[in-house]
Amino acid sequence: MRKIKNPHIFCPKCNSDKVVTIVYGMPFEIIGRPDKGLLAAEKKGYIELGGCCVDEKNPDFRCKACGEAFKR
Repeated sequence: MRKIKNPHIFCPKCNSDKVVTIVYGMPFEIIGRPDKGLLAAEKKGYIELGGCCVDEKNPDFRCKACGEAFKR
């Protein structure tokens, strides 16, 4: 599994480049069967699952260094 890189995204709080994309929506490939790819990527720290409620106000990224969530 490849890490989702954000090469030009830096945390506005701590300026770290350890930033991951927050993925919204239900992590289900087929109803009732979890998408193991998304769950594995989150477990490895490559992405963060943001939940099923999608809203334009939701943050796009999370800094793994300080925990700050922010929009682009």
